[in-house]
Amino acid sequence: MTFARRILQGLILLAIVGWALAVTDRVAMSDAVTYALWGVWMLLLLVDSVLERRQRPQDWRAPEPSPGWSAAGVILATGTAGVVASLSFADGPADAWLIPLAIAGVTVTLAIIAFRFARKHAAEIGEARFETAPPRDA
Repeated sequence: MTFARRILQGLILLAIVGWALAVTDRVAMSDAVTYALWGVWMLLLLVDSVLERRQRPQDWRAPEPSPGWSAAGVILATGTAGVVASLSFADGPADAWLIPLAIAGVTVTLAIIAFRFARKHAAEIGEARFETAPPRDA
């Protein structure tokens, strides 16, 4: 990864964090600035995607994710959505942050458990296939 792409990815992270802080009213920003941060984030993601594709060989294919990473990714995405949703209620005192922190802790714990289970049983996890042809009489 080039230095410019690392800087670009840092800017992507800053833009989305700034937007998230503005949307959840953690930082007072006008609506125009909030929308501008969203637009900047989307534009930076597009530029990063183009730069990443140019650096790949033509015959490159993305590897399939392992069952462990798939399981952990789904759990982390769902837990992150729960944390973001619960942050809208965390306006008051410090104990209002208890629910988002509890959701985050449970999410990380479940992701670790699911990752370890799926890695241990990777050969047993896969696509289910069923026989749909009618049985032949012998």
